[in-house]
Order: sequence, then C-alpha cells, then structure tokens
Amino acid sequence: MSVRERALKTDTEFIEKVMKGVVAGNSFSLDPRNKERVKQVIAKYLLWIGLEKAEEHYQSALKVMAPKPYVDVAASPR
Repeated sequence: MSVRERALKTDTEFIEKVMKGVVAGNSFSLDPRNKERVKQVIAKYLLWIGLEKAEEHYQSALKVMAPKPYVDVAASPR
C-alpha cells in the first residue's frame, strides 16, 4: 500500500484506521480457525465460484500473504 505524503499529513487518523483494517483482515484470513468463513467470502466475491473452487483460491492466497506485515525498505523511495 502506498500513500501520498499529503494524505499522511492531513488524514492521519483515516490512514491509521485503514492500515489497522488491512492488518486485521490479513490476520483473520491467515488464522486456520477462520478458513471456512474466508472461503465463503472468496466464493461470494468471485461470483459464487463454489466452495470447492474457493479452496484452491484460499490455498493460493496463503502462499502469497505475508504472515507478518512488514515494510520492504528496498522498495521505498529515497
């Protein structure tokens, strides 16, 4: 996620809430106890692909989602 410096200065509370939401969503999605609910959401927003196909998408997402969000310093502009 990237944010303009102007937004960081003028909308800090909003940016903080968005970031907390993203982190909470990732944590929820990665928690094995929420697997069935996450699959239901995947199926719903991928136009009802069905829970069987949602399992494939869920497994693919687990491979690319960072278990601990971090900033890639190398990708940050200097």
